[in-house]
Amino acid sequence: MSRAYKKSDYKRFTDAAYMLEFFRSHKMRLFPRAYRVVSATADYQRGLAAESYLTRYRVNIIQKNGLEVDIKLRGNRTSIQTYKVWRYLWQTFGVAHYTVPKPIYFFPEANFVLYAKFLGRTLRDFPQVGRERELHFKCVVALSAKKIAALHGMHARYLHQRTKAEEHASLRKLARKVREVRTRDARRLECAMETLEELMDAYVLNSRQFWTYVHGDFQPSNVIYNRNTQNVGIIDFATFQYFHPAHDIANFMLQLEMLLTSYAEELLPKNYPKKFLYSYLAECAPDVRQEIKRVLPVFLMRSALDMAVIRLTSPYYKQHGDPRKRLEKLFGIVAEQKVKLKA
Repeated sequence: MSRAYKKSDYKRFTDAAYMLEFFRSHKMRLFPRAYRVVSATADYQRGLAAESYLTRYRVNIIQKNGLEVDIKLRGNRTSIQTYKVWRYLWQTFGVAHYTVPKPIYFFPEANFVLYAKFLGRTLRDFPQVGRERELHFKCVVALSAKKIAALHGMHARYLHQRTKAEEHASLRKLARKVREVRTRDARRLECAMETLEELMDAYVLNSRQFWTYVHGDFQPSNVIYNRNTQNVGIIDFATFQYFHPAHDIANFMLQLEMLLTSYAEELLPKNYPKKFLYSYLAECAPDVRQEIKRVLPVFLMRSALDMAVIRLTSPYYKQHGDPRKRLEKLFGIVAEQKVKLKA
């Protein structure tokens, strides 16, 4: 994003008095049916994303027909380009197909957006055991693949196309984080990073004809399932970009795999990442299908390295700890994909 990010600049968005005044002064635009805005609460939701500022709002209004209702809103930091794409997606098929939450208001001076709360639950919200979670996985995984395939197929208006220099800069940023690691894993990460840079050049950066709009952080936590409509919606669009679609696929598969390692082996079958991939490929043209299979190992390596570095450098994981088996699983995925590419 264009401006420097300082969390102190965003504290006003968690000030209930400030937000109540804002909701009242913009009542007609935000709540067309409202007669009066009675009260508002604002909470900050701590997240792992370094440049996010997730907020939650509950606004109590009295409608013109006399009914008193609570409206739940969300807020987050995002760029003007992302907001334009988000609004375009909503106007295109958000209303009819429950795919993206409705963007409500954008603060250009702060790069902050208010949007409607999706009704439903994520994969992480469901019980860790029992029939309900298994049914939820079966419903959500295939639907998620279809939804992200539909978004990948949309015309990428407003989007900045990721350049070769920007991808190299992104990899260098990841490499700098690797060098911050002061554990026995540092050398393993450095070797993997050197290989990844070569692979990205050879496999991905020269195949731009397949690039499209991508979510950028597509994972189970960013998919909401509504049991009433039996549909899914996608949230958290702070990382919109024009890049290879395999980026989203690999990230979702890997995040899902790591989520499944949190549960006992007998509770859930572990074929859900593959089910997601097969469901996605079923929505693709033959040439796209072949391209995804060709570059997917590279992006699985990229996502695994990214997740490993986060687990080794993030203050959250340093404070709460993370099972060693998850980290070893990530290193195992990197090694496995490297072997596949050499074969």
